[in-house]
Amino acid sequence: VDTISVTADSRGPAFWRIARGDSEVLILPTVGLMPEDLEWNRRGLERAITGAKQVMLPPQPDINLVDMGWFYLRHGDLIRQPRGQTLESSLPEPLRARFHAARLLSERDADRYAADVPAIAAIKLSGDFSRARDLTRREPRRSVERLARAARVKIANVGSFAVMPTVRELLRLPHARQRVCLEQVVADTQRLARDAEAAANAWAEGRILDAQAHYSETR
Repeated sequence: VDTISVTADSRGPAFWRIARGDSEVLILPTVGLMPEDLEWNRRGLERAITGAKQVMLPPQPDINLVDMGWFYLRHGDLIRQPRGQTLESSLPEPLRARFHAARLLSERDADRYAADVPAIAAIKLSGDFSRARDLTRREPRRSVERLARAARVKIANVGSFAVMPTVRELLRLPHARQRVCLEQVVADTQRLARDAEAAANAWAEGRILDAQAHYSETR
């Protein structure tokens, strides 16, 4: 008697399926930041894209480097602490202690943020934490684009948004109001340190309830 071994495909991410008449839309939900080395089954995604008329991707930021440089030259004082003051010394408790803990999670010392106003520190902390934990937002977008190109399916972003107008208004706020943004990034950092990997693993295997249990919208 011959023995036949059958290995089933591992489960992949779950899709929302919306249909009206002969039209059908598949929506791939995401959980935000995910580990760079996350292994996940892309076969379901490949089947969804093959034969599709179009792939729609989330909005992309429009970053004008010339505008950024000009703003830095004209308003450099808005991104730096007053002379003789450091970021952490200006923070009230308990934010100072929570920022210190988030900074350690991001593997950065105090000098990295010493001259920053709270809004700039928030932006830098978010990126530093992602790099320290090897977390990325490139997936699943990167895989979607690659598979769509291979299948010769049209790709389009649903829109774009300019970054600098928001940054300019944010930096003009008093430091006390900017601290709200820093508090929110600190909260995100602590949550992601606890839940990001578990949420990503659940997403990769289509375990929706487990993904929900470890996910919350970024603040």
